Amino acid sequence: MKAPTPESSESPLRSVVRGARRLVLAHRRLVAAACAALAVACALSALRPADPPDPARRRGDP
Repeated sequence: MKAPTPESSESPLRSVVRGARRLVLAHRRLVAAACAALAVACALSALRPADPPDPARRRGDP
């Protein structure tokens, strides 16, 4: 097994790749959280009973 090397001895490209991977993973987490929040909001709105229609509006009264 290879021994861990200190970050100072890494090539600059490797640190850039590591930063890009972290950015992509953070973006994926953000998108997943947004999708979960949207799913919860949709589920809650589907559970809420619909408002009954207003009879005055159907007749055209102001």
